[in-house]
Amino acid sequence: MVIVLIVMVSGLLSIVPFGAEATEKPIVLRYSEMTGPKGTRPDSIKWWISEVEKRSAGRLKIEMYWSESLLKVKENIRGVGQGVTDLGYCVGQYSPTEMPLWTFSSAVPFPRAKLLDVYKAIWALYDSEPALKEELQRKNIIALSIFPYDYYSLWTKKQINRLEDLKGQKIRVSSDMHASLMQAAGATPIFLPAADIFIALQRGTVDGLTFPLEHIHPYGLEEVVKFGANIGLLGITPIIGMNLKTFQGLPKDLQQILTDTGREMTFYGLNLIETKRAKDTEVLKKGGVNIYDIPKPETDNWAASVAGFKTKWIKDHSDVPAERTVNKFIQILGK
Repeated sequence: MVIVLIVMVSGLLSIVPFGAEATEKPIVLRYSEMTGPKGTRPDSIKWWISEVEKRSAGRLKIEMYWSESLLKVKENIRGVGQGVTDLGYCVGQYSPTEMPLWTFSSAVPFPRAKLLDVYKAIWALYDSEPALKEELQRKNIIALSIFPYDYYSLWTKKQINRLEDLKGQKIRVSSDMHASLMQAAGATPIFLPAADIFIALQRGTVDGLTFPLEHIHPYGLEEVVKFGANIGLLGITPIIGMNLKTFQGLPKDLQQILTDTGREMTFYGLNLIETKRAKDTEVLKKGGVNIYDIPKPETDNWAASVAGFKTKWIKDHSDVPAERTVNKFIQILGK
């Protein structure tokens, strides 16, 4: 009888593993993010993280490093490619020499299209233009998502009704394209990290900035700007970049989950932008900010004054298939 019990127990032990040995350890991916965990875009990231973990049944976990706590934003492209971080917020406009082709949106500052159509066009361009993927592959990066931004508005201390009102104003910008726009209007562009804008406005280092509406309140900027002019200005084109070798080392089903949820996150974020726009506007108005539209003839004049942007961008990027890429983007937008 004792022998029988021993055999039965031994059989059970061989079938049922102990504790941690019974559970597959999750794969943890580090993510280097520029901003803090508050706002429309961080809410999109949190949704994405939740979806990745849910759809992978906990096999994938994403460990967030907010507010440049792992890498500075301009270090993310190299950091992702070299494996310092697995995932990162990568922006061609912030590091144009590293991702030159990914600055294509800078050639089309005023696309005159619905925001949803702009991001559909960007994804369609990514799917149809191999050079965009190849540029990332040379950096050992794959794009999982394209971050959506609302159109940029012009936020200032004094009201701007005409282009000539910008003359002599010091305006914070985040890309070469926006800098050129300000120069075309007679303003002085100043590059500053987003985290430094509040103090710069408070001290008078800058008189205003170009920024999407949804980011004004998270940075508390309604305290230091009083006017927000809608000008329909296209912003930067950031991606969630992932180390390509790390991605390729994952099981195929986990790769699919990352790419599926990454694409979905673009449109989840767009929906958040659209649904929160009225609320964000109301918050800013209560904070004393006057939000208005610059008369269309003025924005038309501004667009006309930078009509050469496309030609200049193509010329400045002669070492990559710039003309084909931007023309394809414009063609997709026009469909």
